[in-house]
Amino acid sequence: MAWLLAGAERLVYNAMQAVDSEAFRVGDRLDDVLGEAAASAYLLELLRISSMVLRQQQPVSLVADEAHLLLARMLRQRTFEFDLLAEHAAYTHALAEGLCDALENPGDAAQTQAQVLRAKNWERQADHLLMDARQRAERRARWLPVVDFLTKADDVADALEEATFMHSLTLIHPAPGLPAEVRAALCQLAATTLAAIQDQVKAIEIARHASQRADGPDSELFLQTLWRMLRAERQCDELFRQARTAMVKNLRNAPVDLMLANDLAATLENATDNLLRAGYALRQMVLNKTGMSA
Repeated sequence: MAWLLAGAERLVYNAMQAVDSEAFRVGDRLDDVLGEAAASAYLLELLRISSMVLRQQQPVSLVADEAHLLLARMLRQRTFEFDLLAEHAAYTHALAEGLCDALENPGDAAQTQAQVLRAKNWERQADHLLMDARQRAERRARWLPVVDFLTKADDVADALEEATFMHSLTLIHPAPGLPAEVRAALCQLAATTLAAIQDQVKAIEIARHASQRADGPDSELFLQTLWRMLRAERQCDELFRQARTAMVKNLRNAPVDLMLANDLAATLENATDNLLRAGYALRQMVLNKTGMSA
């Protein structure tokens, strides 16, 4: 009853129009901007405030003011963009982890095919998140930095999915698979890539909770994690050379295997190049959003 007397859904519409013309456009849904969990929390808090104000016999107009202030505070604290980044990073991490497992423990034909199909599904899910961000950016300019980051991060996912497929080609009957020395070099390259992606996941989570003033430990931890991720690209350049050396030594008389192994390593190295670009995009996005100093 308090909610209805205070204006019901009109409270929300008016607050959306008043707090941030950039965040909300005509026709936007509250949960599209805040996310379902935050929108639900906002409405529950507004119901509580409505009840409290009316029980204390205060002016009903006070509820509208509280609705504006509450929504403004939630918008400052929103992490919906980071939710999308974290979900995409989770798929990329799964792709890298799956490739490492495939390289370390080559399975039979059925297992290999399952790995390829699983990687393709993860890559498509990551693509859908990028498309979602692009649709949001068409309506709200604040999503443009998210699209910039996800475009580069999606190239990492694409490369990992392609590398998984290439690895499956090295196991097609009657191929015996790659020599242990070559596989070890590829495993090291893949493991370093995985470690860099793990740092990306950490950086996104740190940024999600970073303070607006950026003068606490989160700021320093974010930058340390990010720079560690960026340095991995140089490490992978060297590991790529080492892998090619191992290929020449062990696959000189097997031209098809040499070609596949080299393409696999090059695709992995390309993933780290794209990860570097994604890292710089994430850094710029977070610096702009939180005010952290480099």
